Amino acid sequence: MLSKNLVKVTMLIFFAMLAIAYPTFASVAPTAGSIEQAQAMIEKDADLRNEVGKERKFFIEKIVSKGSSKITEKEFRTITAPFESNWLTKKDVERIIQSLKAVYIRKGLDPARLRITCQIKKPKTLEISLVQAL
Repeated sequence: MLSKNLVKVTMLIFFAMLAIAYPTFASVAPTAGSIEQAQAMIEKDADLRNEVGKERKFFIEKIVSKGSSKITEKEFRTITAPFESNWLTKKDVERIIQSLKAVYIRKGLDPARLRITCQIKKPKTLEISLVQAL
């Protein structure tokens, strides 16, 4: 009789401990919803990382100059014409600026005194302002 009671008490203690520990085990196990949510977060993070690596592009139909400059319209058109009606990145605009500065250097002018700013005006028009400092 003692052994039957001992088995009953042992089983009772085992199930009581299992009942106490069950919420801990249940909270550790992932649910289908939490797995999907984690996968969505991982995919969104990957998309953001890819987006950061990409350069923004702008479709530019026409490039115009503004301001007084030592660069003639023909020189300006020679530099900018290959970039018109194309998708441009920041690097493309930087190449245009470097080419304009090279014209200044060829003319014996100081490119440090040239202020060049670029803005997208109107849809699809890149305006390059060339201002010679005094």
